[in-house]
Amino acid sequence: MKWWTNRKKRRLTETLEFAAEGLETRRMLATFAVNGTDFTTIQSAVDAAAANPGADTVLISSGTYAENVLVQDAGPVTLLGDTNAVTIQGGVGNAV
Repeated sequence: MKWWTNRKKRRLTETLEFAAEGLETRRMLATFAVNGTDFTTIQSAVDAAAANPGADTVLISSGTYAENVLVQDAGPVTLLGDTNAVTIQGGVGNAV
């Protein structure tokens, strides 16, 4: 901590000095985006997309997800992987 005196106004000014380290950019694998809004499950993102009129795209980060995803017939919904390394494990009935 350093103290400086402002000679013109005759008051003491405090200056704090500190160091900060840069943080690396991290993505949470379990966040999915629809129209700029993030969701914590693929199903909640698909449900939000289906509730919006018009075509929607659910962006999915790379990873393996243990989740059953049901896409309702409510309009065009595209599930788009960040890369080709997206796996959704689960599903019963007509699973694709």
